Amino acid sequence: MKYRTDFVTNSSSSSFIVARKEEFTPEQKEEIVKFFEEQFLGNTILKTKEELVDYFTQHIDSDILDEDGNVNPDAYKADEFEECLDLLSKGYVVNVGFLTSEGCDATDIYTHAWDSLSRCGNFIQVNTYLDEF
Repeated sequence: MKYRTDFVTNSSSSSFIVARKEEFTPEQKEEIVKFFEEQFLGNTILKTKEELVDYFTQHIDSDILDEDGNVNPDAYKADEFEECLDLLSKGYVVNVGFLTSEGCDATDIYTHAWDSLSRCGNFIQVNTYLDEF
């Protein structure tokens, strides 16, 4: 009887094979940064107080500010709003995103990243069928 001792797929791990040139191309580096920003930092970037207020009032709590324009301490996520305001004043931008567990898993993230790198060249997906290996 033959036993597999490598490249095993089960409920907790998957194996893959990719090949690439030793150095990433400038295009691949750009794709990596773009992918990381989109997947892990959120796709909404808030740079001003006005953008932050608009985002919070449309998506989190329409009463984030009181009638005088001050932060409503009873509003949902008021503490986070105030922290974001403080960070904006210090030169940061605020990235907002969400994570869903429906129809998306780690294999989707890997597949998307590999596809992006493959389009740039010098990156070969030898076997990236994570659920079949």
